Amino acid sequence: MMSVSLETIRSLCKRRGFVFPSSEIYGGIESIWDYGPLGVELKNNIKRAWWRAVVYERDDIEGLDAAILMNRLVWKYSGHEETFSDPLVDCRECKRRFRADDVLARALERAVESVRRPLREDAFRFAEEIEAFLNEVEHRERERGRTYSSRWALASEVLKDPEYQERLRQRVQQEAGPPLLPPDSDPLRAWIEVLEHAGSLLRERLETIRAIEKTFGRTYQSEQQLLQQALTTYRSWTTDVVKASWNELFVRLNERQALPCPHCGATGAFTPPRRFNLMFKTFMGPVEEESALVYLRPETAQGIFVNFLNVLGSARRKLPFGIAQIGKAFRNEITPGQFLFRVREFEQMEIEYFVPPGEDERWFEHWVEERFRWYLGLGFRAENLRCREQSREELAHYSKRTVDIEYRFPMGWGEIEGIANRTDYDLRAHSKSDPRNEHSTDDLTYFDQAAGVHVTPYVIEPSAGVDRIFLALLCDAYHEEMVRGEKRVVLRLHRDLAPVKVAVFPLLRNRSELVELARKIAADVRASVPGRVVYDDTASIGRLYRRQDEIGTPYCVTVDVESLSDEQVTVRDRDTMQQVRLPIARLREYFAEQFRRESSLVG
Repeated sequence: MMSVSLETIRSLCKRRGFVFPSSEIYGGIESIWDYGPLGVELKNNIKRAWWRAVVYERDDIEGLDAAILMNRLVWKYSGHEETFSDPLVDCRECKRRFRADDVLARALERAVESVRRPLREDAFRFAEEIEAFLNEVEHRERERGRTYSSRWALASEVLKDPEYQERLRQRVQQEAGPPLLPPDSDPLRAWIEVLEHAGSLLRERLETIRAIEKTFGRTYQSEQQLLQQALTTYRSWTTDVVKASWNELFVRLNERQALPCPHCGATGAFTPPRRFNLMFKTFMGPVEEESALVYLRPETAQGIFVNFLNVLGSARRKLPFGIAQIGKAFRNEITPGQFLFRVREFEQMEIEYFVPPGEDERWFEHWVEERFRWYLGLGFRAENLRCREQSREELAHYSKRTVDIEYRFPMGWGEIEGIANRTDYDLRAHSKSDPRNEHSTDDLTYFDQAAGVHVTPYVIEPSAGVDRIFLALLCDAYHEEMVRGEKRVVLRLHRDLAPVKVAVFPLLRNRSELVELARKIAADVRASVPGRVVYDDTASIGRLYRRQDEIGTPYCVTVDVESLSDEQVTVRDRDTMQQVRLPIARLREYFAEQFRRESSLVG
C-alpha cells in the first residue's frame, strides 16, 4: 500500500477543485469546507450509490427528507440537551481551551512512551493477536447462546479453561512472543496512583489481564505492577477506562502536575472540567428569547423517529422495514480538524431499520455485513477497512451494541460508519406513554396483527458520514508512479464514482476543424454517459492526460488530424494507459457498455 499524507490530499483538493476553504477571501472559517466543481460530483455520486444500494435495490426501505429545524422538544426527549456535550478545560497560562479527555489521552501517551518505545513492535503485535483471539471467542460463545455481563467478564471466565489457554498460547506464539515486562517507570507513577481509584471498570479489566498473563506463566506481586503492565502492553483497554472516568482522573492528575498543556507545556494549570453542549443554537422569529430557541440538528436520525408513524401509515409497511435519509447535520466541535474528518457542518447517510423485539441481534449482524460489503463494492482496498466493536465504555447511552466500520487514514484508523443497535430507546422516549415525556401526542408503536398487541420496535441504525467517505475514497484511490522519468499522479476511483467520466480533447487547439469535431463528439457522448463529459483544449495533450489522471477520469478521447479522414478517435484508459482506435460512430455504444446502467453503482 502506498502511503499518502493528509496534506497531499488537501493540496490536491484545492488545486483541482474538489474542496475549498469556506469564505476564503475573508480569511476562512475554521473546519468549514466548500465542495468545488469536482468535489460536488464525487459527493453526489457517493450519495447516489448509497441511495441505490439501500433504497432502490431493496424492497424494505422508504426514503425521507426531514427538516433541519425541529421543535426543541425533539432534542429534549432524545436526550441531546442533557447529554450531547464535551468536557472542556482552559489552561490558565496560555488561555487555550481543550477537551479534557483529549488532554488525558495525550498525557497518557507521553507517560507510557518512554517505557513502551523499546517494546513497541512486540507489544502492538501481542495486543492485536489477543484482541483477535477474544473476538473469535466472543463470537463462538454468542453462537452457543452464552452471554456475559461484559467482554472482560467473558475473557476472565473462558481463560479458566485449559483448552482456551492453550489456544491463546499457540495463537500468540505463532505471531508474536509476549513482550518483555516493562521496568518500573517514574512517569507512570502518578497515573498508577490515580487509576487505583478508577473503580469497577478498571478492576474488571485488570482481572482479565491477570488471567491472560497467567496463561504465559507471569504473575504479579502487587496491583501496581499489574497496572503498569496494563498501561503499556494493553494500552487500548486501559485508555477506554481513562476516557470513561475522565472527570475524576483529570482533577487528580492535574493536582499531581501530571497533565501538561498541549500548547504551552504548563502543568497543573488547568481549570476544572465543565460540560459544553455541541448543538448550534438559533432563534425562530424576530425576538431572541428562550421560547424561540431552536437547534440546528446534530444528527438526522431524530427526524426519522418523529416521522415513524407518518411513514408507517402512508407506506403501509410491516416490520421489519427501514427509513433512509441523507442530510446535513451540525456539531459545534471544540477540536475539529484533520481536514474533512472532523468538521462542524457535515452530511450524513442514515438508515433507521425497525425490527420486532427479539430479532434485533440477527438484523444487527445483517447490517454490519451488508454495509461492509458496500464499501468493498465502491473499490476500497480490503486491507484499509476493518470492523471494530465498541467497548461498553464507548457505547452511547442509547446503544446496546455498536460496530464501527473504520478506514486506515493517513493519521490512523478512523470511523466512516457506525452500525448501532439503538434498542427501542428513541421510539419510547418520543412516546406519550413514557412517564418522562409530558408533551408527545402519540405512542410510536407498531400493531402486530397476528399477536393482537402494540409493540415498540427495536432499531438498527447504520449511520455513515459522506464527508469522511469522500476523504477515504481520495486517500484510497491516490497513486503515484513514474512514467518515462516523470511522476504520474492518478486517482484510481471506481468509474461510477469518478467526478468526470469522459474527457474529449482536440490534438491541436489551433485547428478549428479538430476543435469543432471534438466538441461535437463530447456533446454526442453525453447522451450515453451517466455523468459529466467535458471538453478541454487548455494545454498540450500530455498535460491534459495528466490533469485527467489526477482527478480520476476513467477515459480520455483524443481527436487528431487522422480523425478528419478515417473518422476514428483514440480512447485512452486511465488505469492501464492503453490506447485504442475506435470509429466515432461507435463511441456512444462503447461508453454505454462501459457505464451499463444495470451494473452501475449510481444507477
